[in-house]
Amino acid sequence: MGTLKVRLRTVLALSAVCLCANVAFAQNTPQRQELFENLLRSLIESRMEDSQQSQQFYGPPTNRPGNQSQAFRTQINQFTQEASRLFDVLTTDVYQNLGLKTHLNPTLEVQAQAMVLSQLSDRGTEWTMLRNEFQTLDRDWRLLSYRLKATSGLSNAARTSVTRLDELDKQLCTLFEVSPQIDQREFLRLTDSLQTDLRNLFDDISIELGRTQQARELLVQGRLIEQQVRFMASAIDVQQSRETALSEFKKFHDLWGPFASQLWPLRNRYIERSLQRIEQTDRELHELLWLEVQVDNRQLTRLTESLTNDFDRLFKATTLSQLMTLKDRDVIIRVAPDLNAANNRLSQSIKENRPMQQLQSEYRTMEQKWRQLETAYRTCTESDILRLVKSTDLTIASMQDALQLKTSFDRTRAMQLLASLENFGEHLQERFSADVLTNTRYNRKFSIQGLHTCQQFTAFARNIHYDLSEGANPDELRARCDTLVRGWNYLNDEYIHKLEGSERERLNRLGSQITPLIVQLQTMFEI
Repeated sequence: MGTLKVRLRTVLALSAVCLCANVAFAQNTPQRQELFENLLRSLIESRMEDSQQSQQFYGPPTNRPGNQSQAFRTQINQFTQEASRLFDVLTTDVYQNLGLKTHLNPTLEVQAQAMVLSQLSDRGTEWTMLRNEFQTLDRDWRLLSYRLKATSGLSNAARTSVTRLDELDKQLCTLFEVSPQIDQREFLRLTDSLQTDLRNLFDDISIELGRTQQARELLVQGRLIEQQVRFMASAIDVQQSRETALSEFKKFHDLWGPFASQLWPLRNRYIERSLQRIEQTDRELHELLWLEVQVDNRQLTRLTESLTNDFDRLFKATTLSQLMTLKDRDVIIRVAPDLNAANNRLSQSIKENRPMQQLQSEYRTMEQKWRQLETAYRTCTESDILRLVKSTDLTIASMQDALQLKTSFDRTRAMQLLASLENFGEHLQERFSADVLTNTRYNRKFSIQGLHTCQQFTAFARNIHYDLSEGANPDELRARCDTLVRGWNYLNDEYIHKLEGSERERLNRLGSQITPLIVQLQTMFEI
C-alpha cells in the first residue's frame, strides 16, 4: 500500500506539470504531454486496485465524520488552488531570482499531494487513509514553507501565498487532529550521518593530537556527544514527535557548542574538515526541524581563514614544472591574483560585520573566480594537487551554506538523480529478464527488444552521470538528458504498459519511482 500511495502522488505531480502552461523550466512540449498522459493513465489503474490492500495497510475502515466531509473538501480544494497560484508566482519570479529554481519541484509535489487528497475524497476514501495522506502533505509543505520563507529576495506575492497556505494547512491539521509532521526518515538519515562524522572527527583527534592529555579529554567529551546523537535518533524512532526531536536536538547543541569551540583554535586542516561536515549536517537538521539558522560571524571568519589556507596550500603545491604541464596555465596565472583579492575583500567584510546582501555578493564574485581556476586545474594529473582542489571546493561549499545561498544548478543533486536512474535501470533489467524474457506469454522479439531498451536507458544515464562528474557544462548535456527522457517515455509506453498481470505490477512499481526523478531532471536541465 505504501507503494500505491507513492504512485498516486507521482501521478498528480505529473498532471500538475501538464496543467501548468507557464512552466519556465519544464516546457510543456507534445512529447512531455504524451509522457505524462500515458503515465497518468497507467499509474491510476495500478493505484485504484483491490480495496482490501488499503484495509491491510490502514486497518479496519473508520467512518468519516459527516459534519467534516464538506469542510475538508472545501479546504483541500482551496489549498490546491493556492499551491497552483504559488507555483505560477515562482515560475515568474525565477527570472529575477535563480535561487527559486530549487523550489519548483517541491511546490509541484505539494500541489500534487493536495490533488491526491481531493481525488481520494471524491472517491469516498475512508477517513483513516485520508488522514495518513494528509500527514505526508503536512510534512512536505511545512519544510517547503520554511525554505521559501528563508529564501532571500522572495517576492511579496509569493510570501502572501505561503502565508495563506500555512493558514490552510493549520486548519486541516485541526480537522484531522494531527500534530505538525517532520520527515522522520530524513531525520534518522541525518543523525546516522552525524554519528559517522563524529567518529571520523574522533579519529582525526586521535591521529593529529596523539596520546596527549588534551586528546583524551576531548575524546571523553566527544563520546558523550555521540551518545546524545544516538539517543536523539532512538527517541524520534520510538516517540515520532517533533517536540521530542527538538528537545533532544537542543541537548546535542548544548554539548556540541563548547566542544567545537575547543577544536577550531587548533587550526588543523583535517579536524577542520570534519568540523565543517558536522556543521553542514547541523544546518540540515535545523532546516528539517524548521529552526531558524542564524548567521554566525565567527563561523564565517573561521571559514574564510580555512579558505585562505586552502588557497595558499594549493598555490604552493603547484610548482612551476607542474604548471607548465597544464593546458590552461594562462588562466591560472591570470585568475589566481583576482581570486586572492576577492577572498580578501570577503574576509574584510565579514570582520566588519557588513550586511548579508553584501557578503553574498562578494562571495559570488569570489566563487566565480574559483570556478574558473577549478576548471583550469582539471587537466592536472598530480594526485596531491587534485586532493587540494577537492578540499578547497568543500570549503567553498561550506561557505555558501553558511551564507544561506542556493546554486542555480546543483551539480551534486543532478549526479545523485542520474545515479538513482542508473540504479533503477539496473533493477528494470533484472525484473525484465526474470519476469518477461522467460515468460512464454510474451513474443520473444518483444521481450528481447524490451530488455535491450532497458539496457540502453541504463547506459545512457550512466554516461551522462560520468560526464557530469567530470565537470561537463550542464548546457552541453541538455540534449542528451532530453534523449534520456524520451527514452524513458518510449520504454514506459511501448513495453512496460503492454505487460500484464504481476509483471506489469512489479515493473510499474519501479516506474513510479523513476518518474519523479525524470521530472526533477527535466526541471534541473530546463528541458
